[in-house]
Parts: sequence; C-alpha cells; structure tokens
Amino acid sequence: MTKRRKRECAFNFTGSKRQFLPEILSVAKDYIAQDLNVLDMFCGGGSLSTSLPINWKVTANDIEYRVVDVHKYFQQALINREGDVEYVFDAIKKHCHFHVKDNKDEKGYEDLKTAHNINVKNGNTFPVDLYALLCSSNSNRLRWNSSGEWNLQFGKRYFNPSMQKSLLGYLERMAERDITFTSESFRTIDCKDYDIVIIDPPYSYDGKSTAVYNENGGWQYKDMIDTLFLCDKLDSEGKKFIYFNELITKGEPNTSLMSWANSYKTIYLDSDINESSANRTNKKSVEVMIHNF
Repeated sequence: MTKRRKRECAFNFTGSKRQFLPEILSVAKDYIAQDLNVLDMFCGGGSLSTSLPINWKVTANDIEYRVVDVHKYFQQALINREGDVEYVFDAIKKHCHFHVKDNKDEKGYEDLKTAHNINVKNGNTFPVDLYALLCSSNSNRLRWNSSGEWNLQFGKRYFNPSMQKSLLGYLERMAERDITFTSESFRTIDCKDYDIVIIDPPYSYDGKSTAVYNENGGWQYKDMIDTLFLCDKLDSEGKKFIYFNELITKGEPNTSLMSWANSYKTIYLDSDINESSANRTNKKSVEVMIHNF
C-alpha cells in the first residue's frame, strides 16, 4: 500500500474536525493505546472517523443516510477487492470522469443529475453517482431540496487532482481501520457499549442556528440543548465525551452553552483566544472543545 497521505475526507463537508485531531489525542492520551469502542456521533464526511487511532473500533454515525451510503459504498468496494486501495480509487476515478470529463462539461453534470434524481424517485440509490455529482457541484457541497432532489448547479469543476488526493488518502485510512457506518438520530443511538463518544453537532446558539442542516428546519436550538443533556448522561455513566461547539458565534454569546460548560473542561480552538479574552471578541466566533477527561 502507498504511504498514507495527510488528507481530508473524500468530499467537502462543513465543519470537519480532523484538523483538531491533535487536541483530541491530547486529552485522550491515556486511552490511545487501549482497544476501545468509540462513537463519532456526527461523522459527516468521515475525515475524523478515518483518522482516529487504528486500534480503536470506531462507529461512524450520521443521520444523513445518503452521506453514510457513500461511506458504505467505498468501504464495501475495499472489502470486495481485499483492501486494494489503488484498484478502488481507479474505478471511482473512471466513473467520475465518464460522467463529467472536465470543468467545462456542464451537460455531463446535468445529465447525471437528472438520471440520479429519477433513480432516487424509483427507489434506486447509486452512491457513486452521488459522489460524482458532489465532485462537480457548486463548492462541492451536499444539498437537497425539500423533495429530496439533488438541486445544486454545476460548479465548473470536476474530479480534479486535489479531490483525487483527498479520496486516495481517505481510502487508505479506511482500509487500515475497523469502522462501522450507521445512520441514526443522536436521540435513538445506544451509547452503552462505547468508551468514548465524540459529538460534533451543527452549531446553534440561543434560539438561532448557523448550520446548513437547518435550511429545511433540520436543526434547532432544542437539539443543541438535548446534546448537552446527552453529555451529562454520558458523564453520569462514567463514559468519556468530547463535544464541539461555539461559545460565541459572530460576536453573539451562546449563553446556554457557556453556563453548561462550567461543569467540564474547555479547550479554546483558536490559539489567539482563551477563557479570559473570549467575552471581548468583536463579531468573532469562538470555537471550543469541551470534555470530561
């Protein structure tokens, strides 16, 4: 196998926490060598799930089943080829370039989008087609309309060398790890068998939400509060949690989170901000990692 690349996930997903892997491993330093069961509750693009210690058995969960289906597709392809990363990568590359040849092939993109939406309506999901659309969509983002149709416009882009490197690194990391992908609500998933739970929900503050998830009312202030209750429950059961959010969003304080965080330990993820300066930021967001290690 080729040397593992330090890349992000296979596709662009807002709020990736792989960049904070050093902070996560720092607070969990006494657990790194242990064979643990770990839950990444809002795994998104999978960049963090596929970067955690190899000896951890990871469950990567996200309520967006279409994203999870893409992860499962890639994982099954690796299993079918007995971990042959290069073969799987080349197959995906050929598929993407068959549909959208370059950053001028808008017709290829629109044809694939129409075919994909028809297939979905007929109950046929093809995750690799969704991935090909994602690679060529505007800003490489994930978005569907209220009817469940992929509705992003062509982004004058394609499966370019940068995305290829990201996918290859992601496949290499996945091939090395024991990961189970699931799609459940954070309210229904059973946490009893996990030693560590990583919770990175969409960010919201005091009745507002900045999350793309919220475009169709998918994430509200109450959801944030319920994730805090979940952390309290995990703590009372002797389990470890790591929780990400913003104490301040564009200058507006998240007073509920601030009050709750006093019971735990807080790491400020902006090197220029600490506890004493957090309340003096002007229109700046203050991202934190809260934990009970």
